[in-house]
Amino acid sequence: MTNTQGSGFLSSYGTVDERITFLQKLANETKTSDDTLANDTDIQFNAPANKTYSFILSVMFTTGATPDFQYAIAVPTNGTAVGLTGNISGSAGRVQLDINAAVALTAGAVSAQATQIGRITSGDGGTIALQWAQNTSDAADTILEAASFLMLMELP
Repeated sequence: MTNTQGSGFLSSYGTVDERITFLQKLANETKTSDDTLANDTDIQFNAPANKTYSFILSVMFTTGATPDFQYAIAVPTNGTAVGLTGNISGSAGRVQLDINAAVALTAGAVSAQATQIGRITSGDGGTIALQWAQNTSDAADTILEAASFLMLMELP
């Protein structure tokens, strides 16, 4: 298992599971006047080629009424990411993840949270990362909150 914060998860048998990668946002990060998706500095890792992972993503954010929040999962060349976003507080319904398009959440001047589950393939190998930005460039703050995370489990 890989954990960017240095503590490990133990399986029910008391051994560390090396197939699990847990990436957590360590501190709040603020963006203003920025609607260009960019890799998060904490929630990214270098994946070997030709691996398949199941994932759980939890993003917690605060945004003004205008900028809202958008995110995507970046995968290496020839990689894929498919999933379903559910349990969106402060936004409407469920959103299907398309690796070719960002998920835009229109929370409107609130703190909100979205959870997504799905599958990622690493293609040629390289960086898998959470990308995020304001949905509409605006002077109001959009904040990705600490404790947002991406957990991946390598599948056989």
